[in-house]
Amino acid sequence: MSVGEPATRNRDVQEHGAEVRAENDRLREENAGLRKENERLLGEGERLLEENKRLKAQLDEARRAGKRQGAPFRRRERKAAPKKPGRKAGHAPAHRDVPDHVDEEKDVPLGACPHCGGEVDEDGTDNLYEVDMPPVKPHVTKYVTHHGQCKQCRRRVESRHPEQASAAKGAASVVLGPRVLATSIDLKERIGVPYRKVVEILGCASSSG
Repeated sequence: MSVGEPATRNRDVQEHGAEVRAENDRLREENAGLRKENERLLGEGERLLEENKRLKAQLDEARRAGKRQGAPFRRRERKAAPKKPGRKAGHAPAHRDVPDHVDEEKDVPLGACPHCGGEVDEDGTDNLYEVDMPPVKPHVTKYVTHHGQCKQCRRRVESRHPEQASAAKGAASVVLGPRVLATSIDLKERIGVPYRKVVEILGCASSSG
């Protein structure tokens, strides 16, 4: 063995040790970075879970609110000190006016005492007016349109009534009139009735009478 071989071996060992230490330092830094990234991802996961719970609660509340009567107009929070219901003391009495016409009159005679069946000495009458909606019966209009071919321009033409809402034919020949559509829009947009209940209301109205 020459004199220079031990020195060369020691230098190689030192260089290898320096490389190992550098690699260890790099791995420690990389490990520290991975720990920080892991902590960040865990925090983001918790935040997303909380956000998911909050959105799910809002969705459940919206679904429940949609099933409540008059949901679009209900109060979210009740007042701590609400006003007493009813009119204030001293308010002028309010009542319905007597109708300006009577469509049907029914006399209800008092034949005997309803308690003991004895004879009653009648001394007067009273009037009671009951205002009600008339039975709703669908008004169906049948339009008989005519069609043919023009002898001059050879185009196919058909007649149409000014009050006719649609020119559909065949399977689409039964349509809803303007009053039904206007009532549907008013119930949905102004009063807040869901579409499902609008269909139920109009279904009952169309089947009555």
